[in-house]
Amino acid sequence: MVHFSTSSGSYWTKHAQKLGGWALMAVTHFFWSNKARFIAHTDSLEAWPEALGKIIAEKSITDIVLYGDTRPLHAEAIKLAKGLGLRIHVFEEGYLRPYWVNYERGGSNGNSRLMGMTVERMQKVLRKARIDLTEAPAHWGDIRQHAFYSFVYHLNILLNNRAFPRFQSHRTESVAHEFLTYLRRLLLHPIDIVKRQISTRPRAHRRAVICRGYDPIPQMV
Repeated sequence: MVHFSTSSGSYWTKHAQKLGGWALMAVTHFFWSNKARFIAHTDSLEAWPEALGKIIAEKSITDIVLYGDTRPLHAEAIKLAKGLGLRIHVFEEGYLRPYWVNYERGGSNGNSRLMGMTVERMQKVLRKARIDLTEAPAHWGDIRQHAFYSFVYHLNILLNNRAFPRFQSHRTESVAHEFLTYLRRLLLHPIDIVKRQISTRPRAHRRAVICRGYDPIPQMV
């Protein structure tokens, strides 16, 4: 297993788009810069294994790279890839969060090879391993950026997914509900900042007073 900082995500995205990819939703096509290497699957989930098998044969695919391995489409792709002896590369949100992204061969989380290792075996391997772990910064990322791209993501599904009529989300909530949720977060973010500043100001004042040698809260004797 390998940990990557989220700042390296753009590197992997660029290289993945040079190699090519396929998807069943319009938003992936929207963000995929190398359109010439994009393959759209507009059929049903049931037809996905056969379609993927043809792509693998025609393109001489040797490796499959996924972000997460439990969604129905990904699970079917992994099942097929294992049967054909392909290498499977799975990225996932880090076991160490935030800031980190995991990379594992074959599967992640419950499908990770770690599940077949005892704690003693893990400790033995770690003692021999060279681990260069970058310290995560105290502050990173921007909630406004997250809310904005989530808004664009769900807006694309709502408006441009007609080319993928058989798309089915793996989530229980509807796309429209998620779109409205992120739209609300995006619009209310300035108000949330002000509320947070107001609510934390007295605590900051108390810390400053205590640092000067005076505790404004009486001590019980």
